[in-house]
Amino acid sequence: MYLIAVFTDAHQMIDLWAENKHFAGLDLYELFVLLIFLGVALSVFGIRRWREANYEITEHKRLQKAPEEEIARAQNYLNIAGGMLVVINAEGKVTLINRKGCKILGYDESEIVGKNWFDTFIPEKIKKDLKAVFTELMSGNVSPVEYFENPVLTKRGEEKIIAWHNMILNDEKGNITETLSSGEDITERKQAEEALRESEEKFRSVAQSATDTIISIDSSGHIIFWNK
Repeated sequence: MYLIAVFTDAHQMIDLWAENKHFAGLDLYELFVLLIFLGVALSVFGIRRWREANYEITEHKRLQKAPEEEIARAQNYLNIAGGMLVVINAEGKVTLINRKGCKILGYDESEIVGKNWFDTFIPEKIKKDLKAVFTELMSGNVSPVEYFENPVLTKRGEEKIIAWHNMILNDEKGNITETLSSGEDITERKQAEEALRESEEKFRSVAQSATDTIISIDSSGHIIFWNK
C-alpha cells in the first residue's frame, strides 16, 4: 500500500500520519483498527457479490443448456421408435427427424434438418397438391388427415410409399406451429399387393378365354370363381 501511495504522491500524507500519530481525531492504532475493519467488511461484501454473480452466471448457463438437454432427450425418444417420425414447421422445413426416418430417406440427419420437406423429399407429381394442403392445414382452415399414404423421394432418387399418421402441434397461445407425422414404409407391401392383383387379373383373363370350364372352390366348398 505504501508503494502505491508513493506512485500516487500520497506517501507524504502517510508519513505525516505516522509522525503525528493522529488522523481525523484518531490515533494511529485506532486508525489501523478502522482500516482493518473496513478491509474485512469490503472483503465480505466482495465475496458475497462474487458468489451472487457466480450463481447468476451458473444459472444462466443452466437455463441455456436446459433446452439443449430437452431436445437431446426428445431425440433419444424418437430414435427408439420403430417408425419414421418427422416434425415440419410452418415454413415447411424439417425441424426434427428420427434415426428410422434418416434410414428410409437415405440421408444423414444434418442433410435433412432445415430442408424444405416438400421441395426436397416429395415427388414432383404430387408436390403442388401436398403444399397446398399443408398451407391450409397450418392456417387452421382444414383439420389434419389422421391417415394417408404418399410416396417420398430417397437420396438415390427412388420412391418409397409411406403410410402416415399425423397430428398438429400448438404453442402456448394455441397457434399451430408444427406438424408431427409418424410414417411406416409400406413399399414392399404395396408392391406385393400390386403383383398379386396383376397375377389375379392375368389368371382371370386366361380363364375367361379358355374353352374349358374352369371353377375355383375355397376350402369350405364355396365357388369363388367360374369362367364364361
